[in-house]
Amino acid sequence: MDQHRALQALAPYLALSKSATSPRSASELITRATSDPHTYVFGELLNSPQIQALREAEEEQYVAYYRLLEIFCWGTWKDYHETPSLPPLSPPQQTKLRLLTLLSLPPSSRHTYSSLLTLLSLPTPASLESLLTSAIYASLLSARLSPSTSTITISSLSPLRDLAPSSIPTLTATLGAFSARCIDVLADLDHEITKIRTRARDQAERDAALQEKREKALEGVERREEKREGGTNGANTASTGGIGSSQTSQATTADPGKGSGKRTAGGDEGMGEMRGEEEVEGEDWEGRRKNPRRGFGLGRK
Repeated sequence: MDQHRALQALAPYLALSKSATSPRSASELITRATSDPHTYVFGELLNSPQIQALREAEEEQYVAYYRLLEIFCWGTWKDYHETPSLPPLSPPQQTKLRLLTLLSLPPSSRHTYSSLLTLLSLPTPASLESLLTSAIYASLLSARLSPSTSTITISSLSPLRDLAPSSIPTLTATLGAFSARCIDVLADLDHEITKIRTRARDQAERDAALQEKREKALEGVERREEKREGGTNGANTASTGGIGSSQTSQATTADPGKGSGKRTAGGDEGMGEMRGEEEVEGEDWEGRRKNPRRGFGLGRK
């Protein structure tokens, strides 16, 4: 249950408090409000002028109703029994105060059946389980009951209890200590952030210097490569020119007849006559080989 719903349940009693001008009517209004099964916050009713007037009532019985309403605002079942001269509680008021006592327990806590039975003055575990079931269905808390181990684990509680005036200094001191720890943590974080930024800046400067060295080294390598390629191209050009001249001279020597057409023709005719003489000599030699006596005058008688 959220605070908005709880205040809506209390709204009719706040309207009635304006007409509760007598101590008796104000005390009856307190009884009705604390017996209502839907009301769980009472701070606004306690601060109304008509209820505040009960503190100064001449009759002690009406002052006791004011203290009873304080118990329902921020007290527990134990506080009721330790405060003397309070009005007796009806069964609905007893159930209401026990439920409010459960809301005063620390959240995310684990309790045994025996401890809660003592705290709430309940007779049996079954009555405790019934009370806890009612609190869960009313959205006052979230809990897990374990009958096998007789334990109750409370996971969350609705913020429906008011703060007692005496608890404000303690709460202020607690919040002040928490704030001081937060300031110290923030200071440590700022220091660490400064160190990280300094290291990052130094690393960036080192990376930039290293990158500059790499670029200079690459430029030097490229210049040397360009010089080496230029020298190689010059040597290749000179070598190519020498080879071309040599090939030209060799071609001229191997074919001297290419100088003029007449010389080539004459040379061809001389070569033909030489080939003809060779053929005649070859035929003559072949005939002598077959007839050895021919030509020497042998065999004539």
